[in-house]
Amino acid sequence: MFKNHPFVLFILASLYIACIPTSALAVVDIIKDNADATGIEKVGSWSTTTSPSNKYGANYNYTVSNGTVSTIKYRPTFTQSGEYQLYQWLPQAGSNRTTNAQYNIQNASNVATVKINQQVAGGSWVLVGSYMFSHGSQGYVEINDTNSGTYTNADAFKWVYVGTSSVADLSVPSLIGQSGQSGEVKLNWNQITGATGY
Repeated sequence: MFKNHPFVLFILASLYIACIPTSALAVVDIIKDNADATGIEKVGSWSTTTSPSNKYGANYNYTVSNGTVSTIKYRPTFTQSGEYQLYQWLPQAGSNRTTNAQYNIQNASNVATVKINQQVAGGSWVLVGSYMFSHGSQGYVEINDTNSGTYTNADAFKWVYVGTSSVADLSVPSLIGQSGQSGEVKLNWNQITGATGY
């Protein structure tokens, strides 16, 4: 009889907010730069340069395909599991850049492989795609110069938190259920005298 009362709804809404992890309310963007001291793993031959000026940070790396595979892996630490939009930053594009750099993205379920044209959209954050990542440091992005045939650049990546289904499942309607429903919050009420309107 009380489930639709404004005071009861207020209590349930407060309980709903309290159930959401703090990390889910304010997940900061994660940025990994090629020059970071941790979370960057390089294999093969990577050179460093500071030109052009619209790079991210102090410098960026590049390699020239010569029959030997070179890779650079960006491995962040995720404080919250969920869906993230993955962005890359490359310096100003040029005709000597590869049009089919291979990106291997280790996400929560598999390794997704995409081919990126590095001759376009330099000097800004560009969306690569949206992926689910698990809490911790298992997820990563790897740039691979296999079959690129020309210059492959590696500068910075950014992960922007979108959300997680576990939080979406915590909703006020699910708490205001009929008796026996999953997620119902049961409140014990003590009878008082002299109160009206309840």
